[in-house]
Amino acid sequence: MKDYTDKHAAIRHYSALRFAMLTVFVAITAIILNAYFSSDTTAKDVTVSVPLLPYPVHLINIIGVWVSIVFLTFEIALNFYLGGLWSQVPSISPKPIYRQCYIVWPVRVAALSLPTGAIITWFAI
Repeated sequence: MKDYTDKHAAIRHYSALRFAMLTVFVAITAIILNAYFSSDTTAKDVTVSVPLLPYPVHLINIIGVWVSIVFLTFEIALNFYLGGLWSQVPSISPKPIYRQCYIVWPVRVAALSLPTGAIITWFAI
């Protein structure tokens, strides 16, 4: 029974961590977008030459893409952790599990779509 409650505690922890990461990601992205669209800053005027691209890239776009890739990596790792934990629960459950994971993939896709959409947006602006 202790292993069962430990698994559920870990699942609750990682599920709460997903919302905390989402909050931090949205806040950081909002700060970067504010700097990009602010009229009193020259943050979007700083460009960097990237060897593989024939044109200069705004430094703030590179920062936005980097932040999005970092949080996308965190979200992918979190999906693997939660998937592994949920796969272990039925074998240690003392009673039938009433929570069925019918919406596992839509939740994963929705969670991964935010950083992925941000990456696409940073390339578009």
